[in-house]
Amino acid sequence: MLRSQIIAAVRSFLDGRGFMEVETTILQPQAGGALARPFVTHHHTLDVELYLRIALELHLKRLVVGGFDRVYEIGRVFRNEGISVEHNPEFTLLECYQAYSDYQDIMTLVEEMFVCVAKEVLGNTRLTRSGQVMDFGLPWRRVYLREAIKDHCGIDFKEYPDAASLRTRMTELGMDADPAKGKGRLIMSFADQTSAFFDELTQIIDAQKQDKEKGMDMRRERPYSALLTEDEEPVDNMPSRYEEPDPTVITRQGV
Repeated sequence: MLRSQIIAAVRSFLDGRGFMEVETTILQPQAGGALARPFVTHHHTLDVELYLRIALELHLKRLVVGGFDRVYEIGRVFRNEGISVEHNPEFTLLECYQAYSDYQDIMTLVEEMFVCVAKEVLGNTRLTRSGQVMDFGLPWRRVYLREAIKDHCGIDFKEYPDAASLRTRMTELGMDADPAKGKGRLIMSFADQTSAFFDELTQIIDAQKQDKEKGMDMRRERPYSALLTEDEEPVDNMPSRYEEPDPTVITRQGV
């Protein structure tokens, strides 16, 4: 009941802002749009391997390039990466894309969407979960990833030029430092740990504070998902015919 109301409210919010809902293909010749191990299947008539999509991103971007300025999709995606209380290999994902905007515009859109949906479904912006009150009301807190990690984990990742040096420091502090991860993914693991320390809704961004003397523009900063770089290792045990897309291109385009 609650899930249906939430999805209806999300659709109403996006439709009211000029977004068009679309439906894209689930079976794809290449799994892209995220860093995840895909489910593989075989199309007998065409005699080709296909992948269940791991994200909605790429086809939505094609629509934007093709002239549809605002599109979104609510659909199932599949990631063949185990099961836990925080992860299900099959789940529903919402992605929306808006031309002529940057990631700060999308952050604002997300905040406004949460407020609108909460009011529509709950009648207010406050929700109690496990004894903790969450308030979706504006404004949300925005913090820099580097500062958040320094405050809560005691590591300034800018001081470590590569994955090896960062991994060594993590080991010294008794942290889990997966040897298969590059520097970008190690930093992302910090981000996951850091988010647990926030007691209010927070958007984490990756950039230095605005340097007014140098005239830096805040709108050039990036969400922390753009940290993944081209030296990242592929996911273990990836099917042999699966080619991992360049994560730099993927993450820097998506918002």
